[in-house]
Amino acid sequence: MLDGKLLLDFPCDTLSHTLREGIDLSEISDCLLTHTHADHLYPADLKNRAPGFSVVGDRTFTLWGSEGAMAYTGEKISAFRERMCGFATRVLPLYETTGVGEFSVTPLPAVHDPDASPVIYLIGNAEGKHLLYAHDTGFFADGVWQYFETHPVHLDLVSLDCTYGQRESARTSGHMNFAANLRVRDRLLALGVADRTTTFVANHFSHNGKGVLYDEFFPMAEEHGFLMSYDGMTVKV
Repeated sequence: MLDGKLLLDFPCDTLSHTLREGIDLSEISDCLLTHTHADHLYPADLKNRAPGFSVVGDRTFTLWGSEGAMAYTGEKISAFRERMCGFATRVLPLYETTGVGEFSVTPLPAVHDPDASPVIYLIGNAEGKHLLYAHDTGFFADGVWQYFETHPVHLDLVSLDCTYGQRESARTSGHMNFAANLRVRDRLLALGVADRTTTFVANHFSHNGKGVLYDEFFPMAEEHGFLMSYDGMTVKV
C-alpha cells in the first residue's frame, strides 16, 4: 500500500492483511491490479461491497488494470455486480501515464503468464517520488528498457520479484532470482534512472525459491545493498 491511499493487488489474503496491520479498506479508493492470478486477485471478496455485507456510503472503490485483467474481473463478478455499491473498473493502457487519485501510474508489460494479462507499474506520488513495482515478472522485456531510455525519471524505490531467491538457475517462467535482481539493478543504474540514493527491495518470495527465509537471505541482500521484504514492512524514501 502506498502512502496509505493506494492499494496494490487484491489477493485472498487481503482481509487478514487489513486485520493484522489495522488497515481500513473503506478509506482506500483505488487499487492497482498487476494480473489475474489468484494470489494477486480474489474477486469473490469484492462481493463484500454488496448491501448486507458492508456499509460504504457514497465512497467508490476503483480497480485499475490492463484491458485483459479488467475483462476477466468483469466476468468473475458478473453474478453479483449489480448489487455492489460504489465499485468501478478502469483500464490502464500500456505505456500511458494516467492519474489515479494523487498518483501518476504507468503500466509496463511484465514477463509472466500472458493469460493473466500481467503488468508492472511505474508510480509517482504527489511529492514527485517514483516507485517501480515489478512483481511477478522475469527479467524485463525490451520494451520496458526502451521506455526508460526515452522517459528519464529518477526511481526512489524499486521492488523486484525474487520468487526463486538464491536458486542459481531459476526457471524462466515469469519470475526472478536474486541474480536477476542484480542484473535489473545494474541496468537501471547504467540507464541513469537509478542511483546510489535509490532503495532496492527483494520481494515476492515463495516455496519455489532457495534460501528465502529471512535469516538465510538477509546477509546476501545486505551485502549487495538490497532490503529484504517481510510481512508488515514499511519503507520510507
